[in-house]
Amino acid sequence: LRKVNIRTQSHAAMGALAGGNGGIIQGSSAAGILNSNVANDSSRVQTDSTTTLVVETSAGGLVGYNFGSIANSHAKVGIVGNARVVGSLAAENGCLKLTDGTVKCGSIATSYSSSWAVSTTFSNPSRRSHVGGLVGENNGTITASYSYSSTVNATGNRAYVGGLAGSNSGTITASYSRSPVKATGNNAVVGGLVGYNRRVRESNITYPGAITASYAIGPVVATGTNPSVGGLVGRNGWLDWDGQEVANSKGTAVDSYWDIGVSGQSSSTLGTGMRGTGPTSYTGIYANWNLNLDGVAGKDDPWHFASRQYPILKYGALDVRNQLQLYIPDVPAVGETARISWPVGGLLTESPGQEFIWERSADGVTGWTVIRSRPAGIGGNRYDNGSSRLLIEPYETNQRFRVRGLSNERSWIPSYISQPARAWSGPTATLTFASGHASPRVGQAIAISGSDNVKWIRCDDTSDNGCDVIVRSATGYTPVAADQGKYLYAYRYYNNAQSVKTMGKTGYIGPVAAAATTP
Repeated sequence: LRKVNIRTQSHAAMGALAGGNGGIIQGSSAAGILNSNVANDSSRVQTDSTTTLVVETSAGGLVGYNFGSIANSHAKVGIVGNARVVGSLAAENGCLKLTDGTVKCGSIATSYSSSWAVSTTFSNPSRRSHVGGLVGENNGTITASYSYSSTVNATGNRAYVGGLAGSNSGTITASYSRSPVKATGNNAVVGGLVGYNRRVRESNITYPGAITASYAIGPVVATGTNPSVGGLVGRNGWLDWDGQEVANSKGTAVDSYWDIGVSGQSSSTLGTGMRGTGPTSYTGIYANWNLNLDGVAGKDDPWHFASRQYPILKYGALDVRNQLQLYIPDVPAVGETARISWPVGGLLTESPGQEFIWERSADGVTGWTVIRSRPAGIGGNRYDNGSSRLLIEPYETNQRFRVRGLSNERSWIPSYISQPARAWSGPTATLTFASGHASPRVGQAIAISGSDNVKWIRCDDTSDNGCDVIVRSATGYTPVAADQGKYLYAYRYYNNAQSVKTMGKTGYIGPVAAAATTP
């Protein structure tokens, strides 16, 4: 399915392919938009109170509720609205008790999601939302699957948010998430792979809450009050209504990790924190990752390793070329150049060197701003030595970066999200204006003392917001109409008397006034 646009305004499980699945879905895909905005029903009240009945939906990019099998499938469906359970591939991967008393649980294998957004505004003081890059709520099995949705975001209170699954009481094996996750409401539970993980015992059946040989590398952000946040898992264990942990409710994470630098999280209730891509074979943290996934004798060798690349899945019908990403190997720093490297090991037959699009964001999840989008070799921009490199400006301290490279075959290859940029750490000096700075005005020239060229910067305010380079190298600058109401400064790098690289910088001037009127 392509260009699907579905809306609902009733209590429902909705998916681009199916609302519910108890059979077999294989080799299927969907792309489009799911809008799950639902109005609450003020004509009905709950039996034990006088509150409005909150109408709830489950929204999945491929399937709403799955208790069957999904394999070799993917979804590129943006999900917006106020659904309670949201997943880019399936909203709920759950279990159903059949008439003969047996329980049938959903399974997802060799599948992935690559949605531009997975989000919900659902908020209810007595209910939790479940938002995941692949699955919102998982009680079944997820095997050899991954998520790299651009944004997994919940704005309401009491949300479970995870890069792969919002909540998990089933099993997750040999899977990963590159999705950045964010919760802005209060009392959120947020994790790079799973938000809320737990072990549950019901009707003599144990749902283990088990994570094995899996990882997460996206930024993890929670801005509300009283959050539970972890690089891999936000919270492990079931809390009762009094906030007390239920006995034997903790799940497990074996041989699983998160990237400390990229996530911005130094701790997690489960998993191991690492920095960087790690080994390039089944060693170290990956020593036990060569698993038997199909139940047939022997190990399945499901992972592909390469330098400058996190492990990617080659199991089943998964195509490693769909998982390739560019890599920003070092922590960016003001005054230094962020460089792009691309995967090696025979996977990339074409060089992603035709064009690059650089973007920055304060938290690495939302608010991305395009810095430059120009073909390699075109001058006058911020790139050093072609557009695969980016000089980090003074106003980009603590910003995160990502880049997309256009290959010779005209396909886009995205990058991992960088760690926050470090501030300038070298010596500083003050540059002074020679003229025109006291009352900057459109059409009136401003000059720097001395003959050295400087870089001219325009910002929305004096707190480094909305900044960009307006002139790359000049001793003077004449404000234009676009500068009106903005603030300006100039800077340059040079070697001081001790031959140490130094940043010389003016103070802010502005706001720039309108051009003088002619009498």
